[in-house]
Amino acid sequence: MFISKNKKRAFTLAEVLITLAIIGVVAAMAIPALLVAIDKRSTISKLKRSLSVISNAQLLSDEGTGGISHEAAMAMGNEAYFKMYWAPYMNVLKYCNTYQSCGYSSNTPFVAMNGRPAASSLMVVHSSRISFITPDGFLYIITNARMLNGGGTKENSANVVVDINGPAIPNRFGRDVFVFQRTEDGSGVLTLGYDLSDEEVKAGCSISNQSEPVSKGYCAEWIRREGWRIPKDYPW
Repeated sequence: MFISKNKKRAFTLAEVLITLAIIGVVAAMAIPALLVAIDKRSTISKLKRSLSVISNAQLLSDEGTGGISHEAAMAMGNEAYFKMYWAPYMNVLKYCNTYQSCGYSSNTPFVAMNGRPAASSLMVVHSSRISFITPDGFLYIITNARMLNGGGTKENSANVVVDINGPAIPNRFGRDVFVFQRTEDGSGVLTLGYDLSDEEVKAGCSISNQSEPVSKGYCAEWIRREGWRIPKDYPW
């Protein structure tokens, strides 16, 4: 049967349109997953780098100064402690008296994993912490205060909170905000919860942890235990 050239062109155009439509559907399904995978890889890379930087800084500080106990650091006062024990050992772009002075839109910019305001006085009260931003855009928050434990007694806080993309959103624990822990035994800075069970770590890194995102923010430790990988059951 004879088919005109015009009909042949019409068939060819239809096939091209169908092919493009299929490609569009596949791309629409694949691109979001690809973007998430890229975001996760970037998060892990920044998380590892921030831990390495702050841990090396403490090790160098301990070597250069002989170290300082958490009690002594708190008694020394935030600014003096920062200038002597941290500033010489890190590339600091700016010391932040408030979050807004380092580019955040408010002085309560952080939220828990469920998206609600993070209920932690250590993150809100400026006198309880040292905050500074580095040239790579990381914000480090070194807590230097006392906090109540479950029994109502007071203990020193030795945590380091890092926001791996600074003022950029989402400013959410477990997503771009993670918690480390300073040590006094020469180990430098470790992921918070390194000495806990898997069950405790996962409980701390969950959307139900709104009231204690700093003291029980174990998300970095969960990622570390997975071989620096974000598992499927992680509350991303």
